[in-house]
Amino acid sequence: MLLPREKRIVELLYKEQKPFTAVELASILQISSRTIKADIKKIKFELEATGCEILTKTGKGIWLEYNACGKRYLDGLTMNDDNSPSILPESRKYYIALELLNSPDFVSMESISEKLYVSKGTIMNDVNKLASFFNAFNLELNKAVKFGVKIDGSERQRRICKANVLRKIVVYQGNEVIEKLQPFFEIIDIRYISSLIQEAEDEFGFILSDTSYFNLLLHISIAIERIKQGNLCAYSKKDSFKYDDSSEWKLVDFFRKQLSQEYEVVLMKGDVDYIYMNVLGSKFQNKEIYNLNDLSIIRELSPKNFDTLLEIIREVDFIYGESLSDDNDFVKSLFIHINALFTRLMNSIYLENPLKMSIKKELAYEYEIGTYFSRLIERDYVYRLSDDDICDIALYVGASIKRKKAKKIRENPEVIIVCATGLSTSQFIEAKLKLSFPSLIIKDTIPLIRVEHYIKHNEVDLIISTVPIDLQLDHIVVISPMLNKSDIQMIQTQVQLITEPQKEQTGKYGALISYLSENITILSCDCRTSDEVIHYLGSRLQSEKYVDEGFITSVLKREDFSPTAIGDRFAIPHSFRGHVLKPGIAMMTLRKPIAWGKEKVQIVLMISLDPDSKESFKTIFAQLADLTKDFNLVTQLLECSHYKEIIKLLKTEGK
Repeated sequence: MLLPREKRIVELLYKEQKPFTAVELASILQISSRTIKADIKKIKFELEATGCEILTKTGKGIWLEYNACGKRYLDGLTMNDDNSPSILPESRKYYIALELLNSPDFVSMESISEKLYVSKGTIMNDVNKLASFFNAFNLELNKAVKFGVKIDGSERQRRICKANVLRKIVVYQGNEVIEKLQPFFEIIDIRYISSLIQEAEDEFGFILSDTSYFNLLLHISIAIERIKQGNLCAYSKKDSFKYDDSSEWKLVDFFRKQLSQEYEVVLMKGDVDYIYMNVLGSKFQNKEIYNLNDLSIIRELSPKNFDTLLEIIREVDFIYGESLSDDNDFVKSLFIHINALFTRLMNSIYLENPLKMSIKKELAYEYEIGTYFSRLIERDYVYRLSDDDICDIALYVGASIKRKKAKKIRENPEVIIVCATGLSTSQFIEAKLKLSFPSLIIKDTIPLIRVEHYIKHNEVDLIISTVPIDLQLDHIVVISPMLNKSDIQMIQTQVQLITEPQKEQTGKYGALISYLSENITILSCDCRTSDEVIHYLGSRLQSEKYVDEGFITSVLKREDFSPTAIGDRFAIPHSFRGHVLKPGIAMMTLRKPIAWGKEKVQIVLMISLDPDSKESFKTIFAQLADLTKDFNLVTQLLECSHYKEIIKLLKTEGK
């Protein structure tokens, strides 16, 4: 029988479908390479005759191979098909929660213990851990010595909590979701509900995100099964919705009629409200709304929210300079998303972002902007956003930045020719340009007097002029009417700037190196908590005149919004705007990994940079994202005992 850690190794190899070195597995599981090698030997023995085996090869690593029989075994082992909670202890408490949520009466510790094949004491410990979890959904654990444990609270909150529990147990993985969920629903076939949602998408012209499809499937399935068991949502005037002729209500009415007929149930007002609440909170693209380019029409959905959000976007622009408020697609998408998010938050509906860790690591700069958004949203709406919500915003920010970048990088730049000496000269220049630059699209040839008016009404990548132009534009080339060699070279330079991304001239980690300093670098430290690290590094930055006395407090507030651990053993604590006297990055390596939020951290880079230093701020986050991906470099950094070794390593690896 495999032990929990051994099962975790198999799960990692099965999920990632790639070879791991013993060092990589040891780092992930926070154990020694020697222990990993011992575990692999044990796993090989246990997997005999299962249809799968672990293979190892020097220079390649450790990987898993299996046939169809082996896949069934692995699916069961990793809970893709098997619902036995004894496989992974960290999931057991959610199965206990499910037992409690499904029962209207007290449940004894003994009955749960017998069902889950673990001791009564273990069950009691898990139940104690669940108290705060249930409280988050306005449910209360009621304990009675002779009877056991019971959940008290409204039917609506019980359903919301059950959906959250099932999301913890069943991780969404594409088309297999129905097979994974069905075992948790004994009296209904959820395949019908899935097909009904897909039919509604076609009927009403919207597209649900994968997470919202999963969420809506869960909530509707839970609602129907609970109704068939006689558990109805009580009607509450306070929590009720006013139905109108909106597309959301038409969708809910469609669900109501079809579900009532298929499952032979009557959906009362409280149950219809429950489905309506989940539809309003879904992440979906309504084709009609998303195709609207007129923001004034979008604003009519909720004028007050639109105006407040637009002011928040402008505040973010002022700090980070990304011109997000000028991107209508961004404003429109974020507004629709935020409206649905507020509905979810009001009703304690939480959606997990499956890309959360990748976003925090790959889009660290965008995530930072998302965190600032969350700070302003909490200020204006008193809603506290989760890490998952911040990651959603980060993706919208990232999309806007990429769109802006794409506009600057063109394969076929569009140019206008400004010529003051007549048609013949302009035709000569145009012909010579086409010969030298076949990829250029010459949109027009105009006199100088028309330049300002033309640019106001047309987008253009490059202006080529035979006379000086007094305009604050990025790409203007003043040439001679004969278009000589030096003119051609100037145009070539501008075309390259338009068609190719600018490359860093300082090496891969050049900007990062420039902000490091020996007097704010601490190696092989014995700090044991994130707070201890923040105070230690913050004090060092303050003593070296990098930051003011309010810096540490600001960093701690920033951590309270969302921990700055970005995965792969890295944390990048920093303050909100202000408190920076001069730019720098304090570095600390730790002898042993420490808990930082939900991550393990061993390298800390405390950033003393204000977002006002826009390009530097963005570049540093980009280089940090690259650094965290280089596993070998990270391992070598942890072995360094002197600052000069750090710099030499970054310079060598960054070439």
